[in-house]
Amino acid sequence: MTKIMKKKSLFLGSALMFAMTFSTTVLTSCHDDDKKYEEVEDPLRSQTAYYIAGTITDANGPLAGATVKSGEYSATTDAKGVYSLTVNKTGIYTLTVTAEGHDDYEATAEFTDGTANHSLMVVNVKMSTTIEFGEMQEADGSTIEAPKIENPEKENAATINIPTGGTEENTKIAAVVFEEAREANPATSTQPEASKASVNNVAIKTEPADAVAKEDIIIAIPNPSTDANLGYFDPENMEVESSEAPATRAAAKTVGFNNNNYIITIPQGEKIAGKYSPRVKFTKQAAASVADGYNEVNGKAEIIKIENRDYDALENITLTLKIKNGWDYTVSPAEALKAAGASDALATYINNYIETEEGGTNGSYEIEQKLTASVSGNHVLLYGSKRMVRVKTYTFKVVVGNQSKDVKVELKSYTGHQEEYSNNPVSQHSGGTTGGQG
Repeated sequence: MTKIMKKKSLFLGSALMFAMTFSTTVLTSCHDDDKKYEEVEDPLRSQTAYYIAGTITDANGPLAGATVKSGEYSATTDAKGVYSLTVNKTGIYTLTVTAEGHDDYEATAEFTDGTANHSLMVVNVKMSTTIEFGEMQEADGSTIEAPKIENPEKENAATINIPTGGTEENTKIAAVVFEEAREANPATSTQPEASKASVNNVAIKTEPADAVAKEDIIIAIPNPSTDANLGYFDPENMEVESSEAPATRAAAKTVGFNNNNYIITIPQGEKIAGKYSPRVKFTKQAAASVADGYNEVNGKAEIIKIENRDYDALENITLTLKIKNGWDYTVSPAEALKAAGASDALATYINNYIETEEGGTNGSYEIEQKLTASVSGNHVLLYGSKRMVRVKTYTFKVVVGNQSKDVKVELKSYTGHQEEYSNNPVSQHSGGTTGGQG
């Protein structure tokens, strides 16, 4: 009896030990198969990128094939004159712009410390055609015609009227009209801000180079309107900047109007050669920047959602961002002139002045950027790019029927973007498509 009981106890003990061993093995096996969500760094958050972009133009419009370079960064403009550089650090970048047949130009772009990642800095430049003078002519008692170098086939843009005895004997002269190179200076203040610009700059060359006027010499620039009663820029709102005339001489700083021409006087005793810029004064004002919808990301103008409920991370996802840039008239120069009762013949000049200030030409374009993102397991990425705009007003003084009137031109300017970004666990979000791009 005792032996049987021992065997039974041994059997029960063995069975219990087997059960315990089996149970322990199963639990351990289940624990080894338990997976964790893969976590990865998102380049959208960890890698910095700043964009310098804009348009390069000249007097004839967008300039294709121009080179924009800053240190190791370089870009070439496309058929619309658009370029784009991507840099990875804040700081000041000097941009050197070069184009065949044009004078080189330097501009700057600055990203201060604390600038938001993926910020866009727009730098627009208007290039100047390299000045080449035509044949030198006898100066004394002559009327010298000055063609516009950007479009020499058109009628002359200015004349230089030299009276008999106006120069020393054997003095020779040549002249051209040109548009100066300039970096855009768009309206940004919510208060009216004074500015000035010129598109009909006159360059004069003489032999000898230091020839002076023995009598007043007159530079005459035709008014675009054939009838002065239908409008001309108010001379009281114009001034002349000269590379030669002393700033203290009033005659070198004023613009007259006679026989439907804007008049610049080179006073007796002053050097003739130089550059003369009749500048039209105007005011510009910008409303506060506001959001106006979304830029396209992967073809959708909205916040995109990439939700990943899998254990494995989604890596190297490409986001194609298209940032709208440029500007569009809401009240064009021709419409503004008509409202003031003036001829639309001045519209081309006003448009040129605004293009000089805002940069580029009327119309919008897109700056495309490729972004890379990664989404950890059980995470969701939200990304959007708000399109920012400002409404701007440019006001010019135009004389119509002997009365000075305001001509107000309005435009909508695209002023960059604001990112909306988050990359967090799914538990903090809802909806979306598992493992896909929305």
